[in-house]
Amino acid sequence: MKKRFVPLVLVFILILSLRANAAEPRANLVYPKLSFENTTANCSVTITAPGKEIKATMNLWYGNRLIDSWSGTATSALFISGSAGAIKGEEYVLRVSGTIGGVAFTAESVSGIC
Repeated sequence: MKKRFVPLVLVFILILSLRANAAEPRANLVYPKLSFENTTANCSVTITAPGKEIKATMNLWYGNRLIDSWSGTATSALFISGSAGAIKGEEYVLRVSGTIGGVAFTAESVSGIC
């Protein structure tokens, strides 16, 4: 009896763990990046949201002045990139916003000095 019980318990535990993993929700991920090469600001954002429509806009700011803007739309994964002229020693801010599955989002802004 004991020999039959242990394998049954192990199979039961295995089934429960598989169900728990299958029910795990998928997270939306937004990764903005700002870097500089000489006097060029390189901007990019990678957004993943499995099975959802993604619409996003990436804006590069110098103080309260919009330097440039890039947009894109995709399903499940979106990559947007662009570059713009920058002034050495000055600070720039990259902001990303849009919708994922029809729900608005604003990513944490990224800043850097040229």
